Amino acid sequence: AGVSRQESVTNWLQGYRRDGSTNILNSIDAGDASTQVAHGNSTSYGLLSYFGRLNYSFDHRYLFEFNLRHDGSSRFSEKNRWGTFPSFSAGWRISNEAFLSDVEFINDLKLRASWGALGNHDALSNNYPYMALFNLDQNYSLGQNLVPGARVTTAVNSDISWEKTVVTNFGLDAVILGQKVDFSFDYYIKNTNDIIFQLPIPPSVGLNAPQQNAGTVRNKGWEVNVGYKTHVGNDLLLSARLNFSDVINTIVDWKDLKSINETSDHVATIAQEGSPLWAFYGYICDGIFQTTEEVTSHAFQSGTTAPGDLIYRNINSTDNSINGDDRTVIGSNIPRYTYGVNLSAEYKNFDFSVFFQGVGKVDVMTVQSNKAPISQDGNFKSFWLDSWTPENTGSEWPRLSRYSNNYLSSSFWIKSGAYLRVKNIQLGYTLPESLTGKVGISRSRIFINGQNLFTICGLNKYSIDPENPQDSRYYPQVKLINFGINVDF
Repeated sequence: AGVSRQESVTNWLQGYRRDGSTNILNSIDAGDASTQVAHGNSTSYGLLSYFGRLNYSFDHRYLFEFNLRHDGSSRFSEKNRWGTFPSFSAGWRISNEAFLSDVEFINDLKLRASWGALGNHDALSNNYPYMALFNLDQNYSLGQNLVPGARVTTAVNSDISWEKTVVTNFGLDAVILGQKVDFSFDYYIKNTNDIIFQLPIPPSVGLNAPQQNAGTVRNKGWEVNVGYKTHVGNDLLLSARLNFSDVINTIVDWKDLKSINETSDHVATIAQEGSPLWAFYGYICDGIFQTTEEVTSHAFQSGTTAPGDLIYRNINSTDNSINGDDRTVIGSNIPRYTYGVNLSAEYKNFDFSVFFQGVGKVDVMTVQSNKAPISQDGNFKSFWLDSWTPENTGSEWPRLSRYSNNYLSSSFWIKSGAYLRVKNIQLGYTLPESLTGKVGISRSRIFINGQNLFTICGLNKYSIDPENPQDSRYYPQVKLINFGINVDF
């Protein structure tokens, strides 16, 4: 059992003047008083938690554990401040049962199951959602004078409470074949309930919508880990480890809403029931217009549409125009089939290891990285040399245009982010003790190591890193080769 107390206090102050009379003086008073600006804020919250654990084991066969948390957060009103979150697990070590005592190839075999709940208060946008807050950012005219004032900008929700995550897990662990092979399998269902987000309110209220407990998201998945190690003769040790997992993310309850986010890079995502959380949202692309006749016979897209532009599907066929009602879910950036493989070998004083990682299925929205024709913060990539022209009608890419028609969120820009990467590879040699001991060194090992040396991925031709694919503004992964020596005295 135990108790913990956390407190977070934030204070900040910012002030400046511009247009200093000299660069020699570094005092704020040297600036022009008419440009003077000052900002500041102060906020705090606290968390008090009581927790305990109870373990029980009978004959190393039947294992039980019970945990209980009782958390209180100052971010909620007194009536909802405290949340109680239990969890329990049970295990059955089958290998210790009498009916398996004569099965020599099974070294360890255990079934397990668990259920647990946890609370979250970090999704809140401020520390006092249950109180009316005044913003000191509004000036008012009183007579001939402009005086500072305060205003309430966000509606209050005194009923807001903990966001709750409930996880159910079933697992199997095994060690077999003289401890050469170990295996584990997990299947889980993770429900996040009472998700904290803003539900829309009528504009006539005149305030921003408050945060509420309003959503449920489910993650169902599994994970497999398999390891193998063996000696070949007296000098060679081989080992391998594989992990493989999958998850399906679904919004179960979103109050029948469609929450759409759109960035300045024309990337649109949506949260709606039945879809993955923040799935890519946009138009389905049916190719490229080749002739003026195709443009005029298709549903109206924009006044600047011309041959060489993308064709967007008219999903809402009740009208003859392409608009927001024709958008749909076009992909998800939540990875499926994530895997890793680690291989290693030791032979006498030599050691070698290589680690592969990858994803079998994931969608990547590339418009923000490839929209150079209308972007001020990106360079043209070489594939635009093959863009559509009247003489190059078979191109994969639409015509170059300063208009945004071709750079909307659409399935054209959705690419597969599946990849396999050699994440790390290393070769080492440990010098014989008969040599190093003469100079007082207990162990010395020289090695060469490489990172991110090789990647198989369809995104390579777009110069997009599959490990950080959602934005072009990031420090890229680097290919790195190290040579070094480890010395122990």
